[in-house]
Amino acid sequence: MNDYQPIASAPRDGTQIEVLVPTRDGGLIAGRAYFDASAYDGSWWWAGTSIGEYHQDPIREINHGDPLFWRRETAPAAEVRELIVGMAEVLMSDCGVPPCVGSMAPAEDLTGRARRLFPEAFTD
Repeated sequence: MNDYQPIASAPRDGTQIEVLVPTRDGGLIAGRAYFDASAYDGSWWWAGTSIGEYHQDPIREINHGDPLFWRRETAPAAEVRELIVGMAEVLMSDCGVPPCVGSMAPAEDLTGRARRLFPEAFTD
């Protein structure tokens, strides 16, 4: 746990990070999360969830409080591979329709995932 920092120093710009969240029995569970400043006046969410999903709630409401500690996310090899393969497929195929129709939505999704995994690679 020596590479984790107090949650107060975590980015609050939507960057996905690894967090430690308290459990009912006093332990900690690890997971990937991000902070959504616009949801409930600011709240932590597990990766892959959001306020717009009917059966989802912020971490503090489905666990035993907000995250206590955080560290930068280390991208799992499988996720990086999926991202690279997905980008390559979008770039190499237009699904038989003009690229602006058939490939923009998937490309935007994959680009968003790349931005969360590698924020330092994007300068805009």
